[in-house]
Amino acid sequence: MSPAACAFQGNDDELVRHLLGRPPRLPYVVATRCPAGTPQVLRADPVFWEDGRWKPFPTVYWLVCPRLKKSVARLEQEGGSRMFTQRLHDEPGFREAYLAGQRELIAWRLGEARRLAGDQLPADAERVLAEANIAGSRDLLGVKCLHAHLAHALAGGRNPIGEAVRDRIGPCRADPPCVAPQEGGNRA
Repeated sequence: MSPAACAFQGNDDELVRHLLGRPPRLPYVVATRCPAGTPQVLRADPVFWEDGRWKPFPTVYWLVCPRLKKSVARLEQEGGSRMFTQRLHDEPGFREAYLAGQRELIAWRLGEARRLAGDQLPADAERVLAEANIAGSRDLLGVKCLHAHLAHALAGGRNPIGEAVRDRIGPCRADPPCVAPQEGGNRA
């Protein structure tokens, strides 16, 4: 990507700090980027080491694109979470597709957690990773945080809620850029 393709010219770590409004708590990779090259979705490990033990982190995908975050927040304010909860209860095909995607996510999280923690993965951490959906809820059919569902779908996960959110709010655009140079820090 040419330097002109992204309005922000600092490194990803600086930009992610800016997009989160704080330093990242956990290591991450940029899972997807906006059309202008700005990090759009971050993926974190499903476990982290703290206070002498492995702790669970079920919300592995984080939407950081300012434009998409704002659009999703509007959808949530308009009752989007309730609407998708209702669809899960009313539409068997939608529900089964969603649950299949959550099972795939759970299997990936558990495999990755076991790879990272080995035999030191506590049973309670494993239980959280086995029971929580992408937004961290142990009620798989309880929809909260549409940002997490969209992030999961954008990163390639099977998530019909995230796909429907994307369809409702539309795609991210390259122009104007999500983050202007003065917002993101140093210019190259």
